[in-house]
Amino acid sequence: MRKAAAVAVASMAASAALLSIAGPAAAAYPEQNWTQLPGNAAGGKFTANGDLFEVWDNVDNDSGAWVEFNYRDIADDWKTAVYVLDGYSYTNYNLQEKIDGKRTAIYFRVCSNGACSNPSWQWT
Repeated sequence: MRKAAAVAVASMAASAALLSIAGPAAAAYPEQNWTQLPGNAAGGKFTANGDLFEVWDNVDNDSGAWVEFNYRDIADDWKTAVYVLDGYSYTNYNLQEKIDGKRTAIYFRVCSNGACSNPSWQWT
């Protein structure tokens, strides 16, 4: 029984170590290809194959929604990839696949009416 408990503790310690290596940002946000505002007022999606950004503005109120992104682990500003006024839109955005020889990932979020969703992240 003690051996099983020791293995469980070692396993948890290894998991915690992996999370600390990944950094707080990677652990804080999900790796997924979509994000949305509360109540699904607006949603955004990123497809790495083709660098495709999609945005849905699900509230017909003459106020737009947009998807913005920045590169993970790079000190860069949020950039607007696609905007729509009431409805759906998409665009292909030529993202950098490597920066300083390292594979890149992006954070992306959807925004509308002065609020932004929690970011998701994906490899480019």
